This record gives sequence, structure tokens and C-alpha cells, in this order.
Amino acid sequence: MKTLRLLWVAAFCLCSLPAVARAEQQADKPKTRAELLKEAMKDKDYRNKLKESMKDLKELEKAADECFTAKNFREAASFYQSITIASIPMADKPVSAMQEKARERLIEMENMAQDEIRKAEDADLARNYIKAIEHLTVVLRDFPFTKAKATAESRLSAFKSRKDVSAYVEFAECEAAEASGDLAKAVAGYQRLIENPRYEGTVPVFKARKRIEVLKTDEATRDALKAQVQAVADKEAPPMLNTARNFLMNNQPGQAKEKFQAIMDKYPGTTYAEEAQKEIEKLQ
Repeated sequence: MKTLRLLWVAAFCLCSLPAVARAEQQADKPKTRAELLKEAMKDKDYRNKLKESMKDLKELEKAADECFTAKNFREAASFYQSITIASIPMADKPVSAMQEKARERLIEMENMAQDEIRKAEDADLARNYIKAIEHLTVVLRDFPFTKAKATAESRLSAFKSRKDVSAYVEFAECEAAEASGDLAKAVAGYQRLIENPRYEGTVPVFKARKRIEVLKTDEATRDALKAQVQAVADKEAPPMLNTARNFLMNNQPGQAKEKFQAIMDKYPGTTYAEEAQKEIEKLQ
């Protein structure tokens, strides 16, 4: 609920500004908050309103500070970045204290991410590879907006070639997808990890099962997950169904059944899974 309240504050701050509303109406596709603010800054009326009242930006700053204190660095960075754009003064004016603070916080988070990279390097030198992966995971999960992200991705890719720790890398990638809100991608990744015979009995497999259970049952995620899975299925499942039916037409029931089963496994709870189930029942 707290996160929803913070998002509402940010939305209120932006949507209450006429220039932002006009920019949104003119957009051919949805724009990010930062893009809308940047475009709105070109509007003289918007700049005048901004100079007249800093109340909205102060609310945004408050939301950013609350996220930062709660270590929700992703959302905090989004708010601070919006402040640095929204509070850009006229060319002949000094940088506002609010904008300066936002920049300092963004630099602080960049340094925090770089510190995780250094810790990962130390763990790597000590041959504590799992600990190194944990530090790199923190960068992907909490600081994807930093320059350190590219370094973390590169290091994790190198670890992925090591059989003894590759399961931990895949789990880290799933965690990053989950943190970004791509629940369907996260669950698909967790499922692949579980089904990989190389990882049977490992800690990441145990954790992956727990994460899938939580995502599918928790009120905060289950509806969003279901909607995302359905959206992915709408794009990917129809061709798979057509392929399966082509197998049937060519008298290849075994291959058709495998394809129908793949649809059920990959898109559980969707209309396509139900359709595939009916086709399999006909083959019994």
C-alpha cells in the first residue's frame, strides 16, 4: 500500500500540470515520466507555474526520500531523476537546492552499486563465487539505473559458464526480472531452472520453487502475473497450437501431444492451456 501511495503522489504531481497533460495527449506512444517532464519544460506556462509553486515537487521529493530510506532504490531513483528534470531552472538561475540534493542522492546510489561490484571482486578473488554472485545480483535488482549494471551483467555472464555456480546466476537473473516487475519472465526463468537436470537438488532450485509459489499465491502479485502470462500467451501460443494441429493432420500424434503439453506447461491458467488440455484428452 505504501508503494501505491508513493506512485499516486508522483502521478498527481505530474498529471496536475497542464503542460504534461498536453504532452501526453500528443504522444504517439506512452512516454515515461521523465520524458513527459522534459517535454513539458519547453512550455513557458509550465515553467512559470513551476516557479510560482514548488509544492508538487516537494511532495515528489518527500516520496523519493521515503523510498530511499526504505531502501527501495529503484523507485527512489525514478523520483530523484524526475526532480532533476522538473526543477531545472532558467539558464540565468542557480541550480536549486532540491535539484542538487536529488543529484547527490543519485550519485550516492551509483557509489553504492560500485561498492557492490568491489565486494563481488573481493569475493571472486577469495574464490567465494556464490557470495560474488550475491553482490552482483544486488546491483541488477536494486541499482539497474546505474553504470554499474553493465559491469554486473558482464561478470554474471562469465560466472554462467561455471557449472558449479551457473544455477545461482540464473536465479539472480530471475530475481532481477521479478524486481523490475516482469513477473512472467521471472516465473518462466524459475521454471527453466527447476526443470534443468543439471541443477537438481541445488539451493537455487529450492528457492525458485518458493518464489513461484509466492508469486502465484500472494495477493500483491498473482493477478499481475496472470495478466502478464496471458499477454505473453496471446503472442506466442497461437503459432504453437497451429504447429500441434499440423502434426495431427500429418498423423504425428506423439509430436502433437508434446507441443500441446508444452503450451500447458508454459502458459498455465490461460485459455490456450485449456484448449491444449482438451486436445490431449482427445488423444487418450
